[in-house]
Amino acid sequence: YIGGSANRKTEKRNTFYLQPLGTAGTAYKDMLERMRLYAEAFFGLTAKVLDPIPQFDGTLDAKRGQYDATMIIHFLADRIPDDALVYIGITDKDLYSEGLNFVFGEASLNWRCGVYSLVRYQAKDDALFTRRSLKLHAHESGHILSIEHCVTYACVMQGANNLRED
Repeated sequence: YIGGSANRKTEKRNTFYLQPLGTAGTAYKDMLERMRLYAEAFFGLTAKVLDPIPQFDGTLDAKRGQYDATMIIHFLADRIPDDALVYIGITDKDLYSEGLNFVFGEASLNWRCGVYSLVRYQAKDDALFTRRSLKLHAHESGHILSIEHCVTYACVMQGANNLRED
């Protein structure tokens, strides 16, 4: 990782952006602030929560009732701020990727952006919701920062296919 990382903080790219999509800015207002603070502490970057933008048209698969994560990343890539090291879309809609029933999130190393949904992580227990959300936050952001999946059980970069695994 040290020798081959493609995405690193530079003088030009030094900010971590959280981009609420659709109603996520309202639904997750407190969580977005926690995520901002976590990003600053965990990644050592200035982090900002941007004003919400509409959920992107054409990303909903009506038959599935889910939004295409890859397509959302393509739309986000066209909006990435010049000083962004990491640009993450946060949604309250269920996501999927080609060949998968659902995804918690998806990220692109090449485009320095990703998207994740907190909808499957919601819990009556606020501490559990926070822990799940921040782990996803670190995991997907890690992919943008060139870190691949890990097989170590306790590593935040280990993949999860369902809540139980998470």
